[in-house]
Amino acid sequence: MHRTNEQPAAPGPWVPGDARRAVLALRAMTDPPRTSERAPCGARHVRIGAALGLVAALVLPALDPSPDRAGALAAPVGNPPEAFVIADATSGVILDARRLHIPIQPASMVKLLTALTAVTNLPPDVRVPVSERAARQPVMRIGMPAGQAWPLDDMLASLIMVSANDAAWAIAECSGGSVDGFAVQANALMRRLGATDGTFNDPAGLSDGDSHNGGSTLSMWDLAIIGRNALAVPRIAATAATVRKEFTDVYGAPHTYTNHNRTFLEGYPGANGLKTGFTSDSGRTLIASATRGKRTIIVALAGTWDTTNWAGALLDRGFATDPDATGTRLPGVRVREITRRAGTRAACADGVTPPASSTTPTTPTIAAPVRPVGVGTDARAAGDDAGGGAPRTTVVLVTGGVLAALTAAVVWRRRVVVRRRRRRAERRRSLERAQRAGTVHVVDASVPTGRVDRQATSRAAETDPGATTRTTRGDR
Repeated sequence: MHRTNEQPAAPGPWVPGDARRAVLALRAMTDPPRTSERAPCGARHVRIGAALGLVAALVLPALDPSPDRAGALAAPVGNPPEAFVIADATSGVILDARRLHIPIQPASMVKLLTALTAVTNLPPDVRVPVSERAARQPVMRIGMPAGQAWPLDDMLASLIMVSANDAAWAIAECSGGSVDGFAVQANALMRRLGATDGTFNDPAGLSDGDSHNGGSTLSMWDLAIIGRNALAVPRIAATAATVRKEFTDVYGAPHTYTNHNRTFLEGYPGANGLKTGFTSDSGRTLIASATRGKRTIIVALAGTWDTTNWAGALLDRGFATDPDATGTRLPGVRVREITRRAGTRAACADGVTPPASSTTPTTPTIAAPVRPVGVGTDARAAGDDAGGGAPRTTVVLVTGGVLAALTAAVVWRRRVVVRRRRRRAERRRSLERAQRAGTVHVVDASVPTGRVDRQATSRAAETDPGATTRTTRGDR
């Protein structure tokens, strides 16, 4: 793509003069020439088409009400990046780089690693609680009150789109039981993916006095690996490519997120993310990617303030290379999302208030902290280890359910028997009272008291035709 420092002038407001000029141009191009010979019909049609194109060029831009129409990025201004990488995400080949293996302070680019660690350790339907410490994180933050619990996908949107530090800490405490436990998980994931230069400490990317253990470091090599794996996780890739998101949280509060990477997403053809970053120590940083045809290029850069336009220039350089180029290759994609299964649980922080109302179950997924994943331990195996007591718990629950059902059946049967006995005793007492009052005769001694029925009455009539047998309504 050819770039220039000159930018086309933005179209001004629509004025009647624009329409007048367009009409005059159209008339001048379509009126027949003032000569004795008429122009050929084909030439006249060509002039009409050209005139319509001119009118479209003059009128349509003025009618566009959008003040921020997407267009090509500008040429980069200022110093080139002090560190960068251009990687072919399709083949894994490193196309160009500077200071490839030198760790830097990545700022919020590290939140891509936070997101990857979360999806490899937390089930997708977990509710992530917000602790007091997470709620107190410095800006940028969403302002989630301590005690709330948000779905993981909403937390990821807050983390990636608007770089929320409170979301980063809440996710870390939920996944690792503590930020230190989460750092162990993240460093183990880095080594498994092949990122070998940096160290993860702070889930938000802070590096000043507010950072955890001095903050995190990552190299351009590490960032290329992280970006390539992030693109392989659909919900992370889709969130990173979303310009605007509107939703209502589980507590009924509306939210509107505008992606901090909007300039790149709307300005570079084929852009699909990924993450911006900035701290006073690291300056502006950016990891970005774009797709053209079947080829996806990833760039990461730091050490320049014009990160967006330099990302566009580096991507242009990457797409200009031979797709079959060879060289140093990134490790293959190794990220594996965790899915909800028996034995999976999240070591979330305590102190969560369930939502007031929700169409889905509102009790957040909370469990006691589990042993952090050791360095080099597979995240999927760690998930199984975290829920090692699940089979025993299942047996206890099933046994308790069976015993409860049997107890309920015995109690119900006992009540039925007692009611029947009471009815029989009441009938016997009623019959005895009727006999003493002379309202009923004993018609057959072989018939138990209380069973005065039609058969007994007919037998009494046969033995004593003159006897009058009367029964009460309750005897039938």
